[in-house]
Amino acid sequence: MTPNNDLLIVTEATRLKQIKSQASKITDTIFDFEPYEPVIIHVTRKYKIIVGVLNTWDNTYLVFVMNPEGNKERVYGDDPTKDVSFTQTLSITDTSNDNIFVIDTTNDEEFYGNVKVLGVDDIINTYSGHSAINTEHAPFTPSCLSTTPADNVIIADTNRNALHILNASGELITYIRTADRGITFPRSLCIAMAGQFCILYIGTSVGRTSKDNGKLYKLNITGI
Repeated sequence: MTPNNDLLIVTEATRLKQIKSQASKITDTIFDFEPYEPVIIHVTRKYKIIVGVLNTWDNTYLVFVMNPEGNKERVYGDDPTKDVSFTQTLSITDTSNDNIFVIDTTNDEEFYGNVKVLGVDDIINTYSGHSAINTEHAPFTPSCLSTTPADNVIIADTNRNALHILNASGELITYIRTADRGITFPRSLCIAMAGQFCILYIGTSVGRTSKDNGKLYKLNITGI
């Protein structure tokens, strides 16, 4: 969602689409990434548009930082002299110190991967889970992340039934075992404010052969 309450949309095209506020028609935006196709979008509190893109010809993933006028400010993943590269970008958020958090997965089925923390010029941290939850036989499976009003980042570890909470530098603060609260396979996250209350929405997933449906949970959160 942009500052003007326009909804940005990813399609199988190089240009982002939008539904403008008070409208119902899908139209083109000024954001075109040819030859790359956008796969994920994040709009920052400073009104920057961060877009993860894919070149389908060589399976290359990059992350673009754009200003609202459609001008490119930074690109991550295209400079061989830097340590930044992506296998498959899945989710993006940012913190007030302008660090960008990107989930990079290595497995389509299981979400095995890590969270890369990007500074202005290069990668500054990589989070690959915590030994109390993640082991060789139970690897970190990040699927979605979101930033709290306290400027911490919550990560859904889907297959481990856990949430990892990092500070703005990508260091672990704590973790929560969602299964202890009856929430299994947390897949998607959204944080919203309701007056003075912070609400965390958790969408869950189910196995492909399961006859159950995913669920949406609404939780009040404080202190994180």
